[in-house]
Parts: sequence; C-alpha cells; structure tokens
Amino acid sequence: MAAERSELSRYPSRITSGRDHVKGLANALAAFGGLIRPGIVEAEEAGDPATADILTEVARDIDKLRWLVEAHAGGTT
Repeated sequence: MAAERSELSRYPSRITSGRDHVKGLANALAAFGGLIRPGIVEAEEAGDPATADILTEVARDIDKLRWLVEAHAGGTT
C-alpha cells in the first residue's frame, strides 16, 4: 500500500551490480529530499515553525545519508 501511494519512482528491480545499487539508492534519496523541501516552505508559510524544523532536520539527515552513499560510488550519481 505504501509503494502504491509513494511519489517516488519504483526502485529498479533488475539491478545486479553493487555500484548500480549505490547509484539507485543515491537517486532515491535525492528524490526523497526533493519532496521534503516544499513541505518546509509550506510549514513556514503556515506559521508552523516546529514542523518546518522537523522537516529541515529530516532533509539534512537525508542529504548527509545521500552524501555517504555517493561516496561509495565515487560521487558519480
């Protein structure tokens, strides 16, 4: 049910190399991070700084995780 409602693209199921999995994961993290950022703006505009702060922390964590994952692919995603 979660996959059906997700705004993220389906993860490619035919990937066989580790490097391609790293790239796929980095791309998924980038897409997820991109989906969070509009929520930060929306929360700020709605006068909800607590939610904006939570979403900002999530975005930071996703960016950090993406950076770590990309390091395994040589930063070539």
